[in-house]
Amino acid sequence: MVRALIPILATGRTNNNPDRQGFTLLELLVVLIIIGIVISSISLSIDTRRQKAGIEAERFTTLLNLAGQEAILTATEYAVEIHSGKYRFYRLQQDRWQLVQGNDVFRPRHLPENFHFDLLLSGKPMSPSANSDSRRRAHRIYLLSSGEVTPFELSLKDNSNRSLYTISGSRQGNISLDKREK
Repeated sequence: MVRALIPILATGRTNNNPDRQGFTLLELLVVLIIIGIVISSISLSIDTRRQKAGIEAERFTTLLNLAGQEAILTATEYAVEIHSGKYRFYRLQQDRWQLVQGNDVFRPRHLPENFHFDLLLSGKPMSPSANSDSRRRAHRIYLLSSGEVTPFELSLKDNSNRSLYTISGSRQGNISLDKREK
């Protein structure tokens, strides 16, 4: 009795019919798993960027509200100076605006990389300066002890200049956060 050996390839196919082409179910599953992993990692990357933007927008809104309350409670005028990628708090002391120092809450802050601010003050567009030493191009939102606030609309944007969040303040001191994805 003569037996013929049928070579079996690593994919589980036999080499009997060389004209037969295609993929096994196992090969298709492996490819689908790889595609799924790639898509989920991209999705997580995008979600992480949105989370960072959300955290920064909420932090800025909370700090503005806190500074407004502090202004009313201490009868002291406050201002926040906006630059493209950072912001600083000032307090009016002895008829001069002085940077708030020795206060961890109102310390100068930088936005995460790839984010920047666009500012409208009293309905007029402003271009926050990237240069922190330039007094002429630094724009301030004033938080007064009377509860009034400079009317503003501040957009937190990413590198593609897409507005992710908008923080707005009315003259009456209402400061709100709006999630916008344009």
